[in-house]
Amino acid sequence: MMLVIQRHVEDEAYSVWATMTILDDGACVCIGGGHSHVGTAVLALPRKSLLNDDSISCTTSTINVLGHKDDIVALPLAERLCREFNMPVTVTAGIHMDEASAADIEHLRRNVLNLTQLLCDALHEVG
Repeated sequence: MMLVIQRHVEDEAYSVWATMTILDDGACVCIGGGHSHVGTAVLALPRKSLLNDDSISCTTSTINVLGHKDDIVALPLAERLCREFNMPVTVTAGIHMDEASAADIEHLRRNVLNLTQLLCDALHEVG
């Protein structure tokens, strides 16, 4: 099985998009905005929680391109999809905004959280 889901959050200079490919065993997600590029790569692998409560947690690895902060948005997305759907998830992210302030980065982070919810909703719909 392979399913491609695309979602976006339109918000003037803070617009972000995602393309998620669902594979037989896992998902690959690419997120971008502004001048899209590869700024980070994240891999989240599901595992039983260390709390011994039968919940799913994950082990996550991140690789950033020097000087990039795209893991701020990619890591939470990868870990939520991994835990919620109990599957390996890779996320590549590149969102560029010239001279982004802390407030700009926070605005983009919130939009990617909304985008994450849209992706989760879509996955729940298709089962």
